[in-house]
Amino acid sequence: MSNISPIGGALHVASVVPDAWVHKAADKLIEKYGADAMTQAARLLSIAVTRREQDRILIMLRVQFAVALQASAD
Repeated sequence: MSNISPIGGALHVASVVPDAWVHKAADKLIEKYGADAMTQAARLLSIAVTRREQDRILIMLRVQFAVALQASAD
């Protein structure tokens, strides 16, 4: 039995994804959905939560944050 919680493993996976990939995903969402990119990111996050995909939840949170940052910069 391990002392590491399931979220600990997911945190490790999410931190392995480079920031450049996260920002590229955010760029693609903004390019495809425009003003609705944040809504789409929230939908993808909701799907990950429903499926209990912890690594995807953390990655989508990062993508959603990147979309918000890029939208505020524009």
